[in-house]
Amino acid sequence: MRSLLLAILVLGIARPAIAQCDHELKIDTHVVAEPEQVASATDLRLDQIAELAKRSGSTQDTAPLGFYTAQVDDKIQVDLDHDVSGACLPHIQVQLHLQLARRRIEIGQELIKTPCLYVAALEHYRRKAAADEAAFAAYVHSIAAALHAAPFVGTAERATGFDDATRTEVVHWVKSVVDQGSQPFHDARVAAQRAVDSQDESRRVSQACGRDA
Repeated sequence: MRSLLLAILVLGIARPAIAQCDHELKIDTHVVAEPEQVASATDLRLDQIAELAKRSGSTQDTAPLGFYTAQVDDKIQVDLDHDVSGACLPHIQVQLHLQLARRRIEIGQELIKTPCLYVAALEHYRRKAAADEAAFAAYVHSIAAALHAAPFVGTAERATGFDDATRTEVVHWVKSVVDQGSQPFHDARVAAQRAVDSQDESRRVSQACGRDA
C-alpha cells in the first residue's frame, strides 16, 4: 500500500510570555503523519487466529481467515524556531509526529495450499488496512483542528530563555489534545474496518475458488 505523507500547519497563539514584552508568545505547530507500509505473513494457524479473535471479544459468525493490526505512535518535538536574543520568547516550534505503525496482515497458514482463497483473504484484509488508513487521515486532521482551537496557555511567566518548564508545559498541552482525540479515533477505526465485513464481501471471499470455501 502506497505510503501517504500528510503535513498540516496549525498556528496557536498564547498570552504574552512576560508582562514587559510587547508581543505574544507564538507557537507554530506542525502535525506530520505517515502510515507505514503493510506487511503480510502466514506465521499462525487458523485455530490460533480463531483463539486470538475469541480473546479480543470478536462476535463474527464464522472463524476468521486472518487479521489486520496496527498501532499509532506519537512523538512531540519542541524547539526554538530561531536564535532568540533579549528577555522575550517570541517563537516556539512544535512538531507532532503521528505514525500508523507496525501494520501487519496475518493470513492462516493453511490457506497457502489454496492460492485462490489466500489471495481473496489477503485482499479482504488489505481493504481493512485501507479503511484504517482513511480513519487515521481523518484523525490527523481532527488533531490539527483541535490544536488550533485550543491554543497553548502557559502557567508561568518566562523572563529569560526557553527552559525545561516551558518545554514541559508545551508537551503536556499537545499530549492533552492528542489524548482527547484517542477514543473517538479508536471508535472510528473499529467502525471503518467492520464496515468492510459486508455480506457482499463475505460472499466474494467464500466464492473465490468458484465455490464456497
